[in-house]
Amino acid sequence: MTHLSTRASANLVATGQSGGMTESVGEASDLGAQHLELGNLHKEKGELTEAAAAYQLAIDSGDAEAGPRAALSLGDLHKEEGHPTEAAAAYQLAIDSGHPDAAPMAALVLGLLHELLGRPTEATDAYWLAIESDHATASPHAMLYLADLEKERHPAEAGAAYQLAIDSGNPDLSAQAALGLGNLHKEHGHPTEAAAAYQLAIDSGHPTAAPRAAVNLGDLQQSLGHPTEAAAAYQLAIDSGHTEAAPRGAYGLGVVHWHLGHPTEAADAYQLAIDSG
Repeated sequence: MTHLSTRASANLVATGQSGGMTESVGEASDLGAQHLELGNLHKEKGELTEAAAAYQLAIDSGDAEAGPRAALSLGDLHKEEGHPTEAAAAYQLAIDSGHPDAAPMAALVLGLLHELLGRPTEATDAYWLAIESDHATASPHAMLYLADLEKERHPAEAGAAYQLAIDSGNPDLSAQAALGLGNLHKEHGHPTEAAAAYQLAIDSGHPTAAPRAAVNLGDLQQSLGHPTEAAAAYQLAIDSGHTEAAPRGAYGLGVVHWHLGHPTEAADAYQLAIDSG
């Protein structure tokens, strides 16, 4: 994948970008941008060989804006095509460029790639590059992904990463991180911390994380022998109408009522779980 297609070459000729041109900074920038746009057009049409060639030409142009973005796009293309080595090399080019957007996003997806390939150490390193960039998108996503990666191997580091994601202020990711932190604390026998994290997720009003946190909080309170608190949490899950959490909340509420000796209320809750499931 080293040459443009005939049509791609013709397009560059038509715009005056091929042949013996003066290598000015402005012309290199224009040429890099055109190659990047051409690569995107080829990719949209499913012409992947031509897209890869155009992206490579954008990289080779030396343009500080188009080159890194092309490297990121080339990495995505190789990843989608099942070429992880080539994808990683392209992502690394984008990272090394220091581009304020392309470099952090490349670090994030490189982490995902390493994780998929079973390389947790390399994934962790890439995620930290994204985190330390403070990029509005890549950084909080990397915090959450790092926490999910580390929760089995290094729970303390996972907890710290979840907290970073919570503190990031990203409304979507902070709610998911609060749910993840609650689960982590619950699994490691820290019920007070788990309840606080679940409540944080519930208070966020997140359409998915909040109902799931309500169910998990109900389960936690039930296991601790707090039926009133458990029932309240289950009711929150039911009221959310969430397709997964609402039936679970109804079933949990039925269990609470049964243990409290309320067979009628238990039957109603079980029926609600059946009807909503």
